[in-house]
Order: sequence, then structure tokens, then C-alpha cells
Amino acid sequence: MKPSLLGPPVVGAFVAVALLAGCGGAQSSAMPQGAAQVEASAGYETPPNVTGTYRGWYIETRNGQTVKGRLRIVIRQKLFKITGPLNIRGHDNPQNTYFVGKVKQSPQGALLRFQVVWLGGYGNSVNVHARVTGMTLEGEGSSQVRTRSEGSRWKFKATKAS
Repeated sequence: MKPSLLGPPVVGAFVAVALLAGCGGAQSSAMPQGAAQVEASAGYETPPNVTGTYRGWYIETRNGQTVKGRLRIVIRQKLFKITGPLNIRGHDNPQNTYFVGKVKQSPQGALLRFQVVWLGGYGNSVNVHARVTGMTLEGEGSSQVRTRSEGSRWKFKATKAS
């Protein structure tokens, strides 16, 4: 009897490879294992807590005219969604309005994007980009209207009331 070229050790190796391939044991993915774990957990990150009352100042520029005044913003938060009242003093009439938006974490602090409804009493909304770092909220925004006579730019800075 001649010895077989495919003896028991080689057959055993084929069986082991087949079993691993069938069970998903051998991975051919180009993505590193740690990256897959980070990607899977990204949807479950904890939102930064920006809830609170912030008081400070604003500057509005419209048609070369500048209006300065005080502002108060109360941020209410549910996970990544933010909303609340925004009050300004400095225009002819004090104005109370509200905002809706989102918050996310960044290495530089919490980033906020929100829309303030009818800010400045001109019948248009203002899109705002802001950042909360520590107890300070800083941001800027512009009205949705792009015509020179109706558009406005806003800057503001506020501190969280303790």
C-alpha cells in the first residue's frame, strides 16, 4: 500500500479552514477591528449637556446699521435636540421669540446649530452656529433672507447663569 499524498494532517487542515470560513472566523475585511467598534458606538454617543440660562449681549448689523443690546437664552435639551425662548433688549421694542435646533460634541466644546424664529421683528428667521465652552456660549448667525435690504447678521456672547 502506497502512502497517500494527502495524509491525515493535511486533510485536518482543510477541514479547519472550511469550518473557520463557514463560521466567519477568518476575516478578510480591510477595516481594522478597533475602527468597527468605534463606528458601531458612534450612534450611541452621549450628547453634551448645554441646558441652562445664558445672559449676555448681541450685535445685529442690517443695511450698514448696527444695533446692540442684551440677550437671554434658555436652552432646554432632550438628547441632541435643543429648544427654548430667546429674549433680546435693544431694538425699539423688547422681543421674545424662540429657537429650535441640535447640539453635538466636538473637541473644541459643544456645537449648536439652531434657527431663531422671527428674530429682530423683521418677519424672517435667523440661522445660528454657536459653541458652548465651559460656561460661555458664543455664536453668530444670519437671516434666511439674502437681499441687502432685508438681510441681517448677528453676533452674540453669553455666560451661563449659576
